[in-house]
Amino acid sequence: GISEVTGAAIYLSNQTASIVATPSTGYKFSSWTVNSGNTPASTTTASTTVSMSKATTLTANGVLKTYTITVKSGTGGSVKVEDTTKSTSVTAASGETKTLSVTHGDTIKVTATAGSGYTLSTLKHGSTSMSSGGTFTASGTETVEATWAANTAKITINKDGSAWSASGIKVTLYNGTTATSYTTTVS
Repeated sequence: GISEVTGAAIYLSNQTASIVATPSTGYKFSSWTVNSGNTPASTTTASTTVSMSKATTLTANGVLKTYTITVKSGTGGSVKVEDTTKSTSVTAASGETKTLSVTHGDTIKVTATAGSGYTLSTLKHGSTSMSSGGTFTASGTETVEATWAANTAKITINKDGSAWSASGIKVTLYNGTTATSYTTTVS
C-alpha cells in the first residue's frame, strides 16, 4: 500500500529525521509501525519526524481507500448495486436513494429492473452509460442512477366507409414480455 518512503539515512544521536510515506494508487496512509528504536512524533500522519537516539526501523502502513456509491432510481423501477468482491448490496426502489460503501478495486455489478408499465431509459455510473447486469471497478465516490420511461400505447382508429368505427378493434398492450389483449367497444 505504500509506494515510497523518504527520509531514510544515517543520523547522529539527537538529530531529527523527517520521514514521508507516499501511498500507492487506491491506498491511503494509515500508520507507522516501530519495528525497533525510536517512535515518530506522530504514528498516524504520513509526514512526521523522529528524534534519533538509537538505530530505528519503521514500517509505513497503507490501507485501501473506501468510497461511497450513491444509488438513485427514478420513478418506475429499482436499481440493485452489488459489491461482488465483498458480497454486499443495496437496492434503491422506485424514487429512492441509497448508499453502499465499497473498497478501491472492488467489482461492482448494477442491475436495473423495470416496474410494471415502465422501461429503462438510462443507466449510468458517474457519466458513463451502462447496461443492466454490467460491472465496473470502484475507483472513487460516484453515483449510479437509473431513469425510467412510462410505456405508452398508440391506438389508431381507421375510418370504415363514411363513419368512424371504434368498435371491435383488437388491441394488445405489452409491458415488457407480458401481453394483455383488449377489444374496443363504442359506448
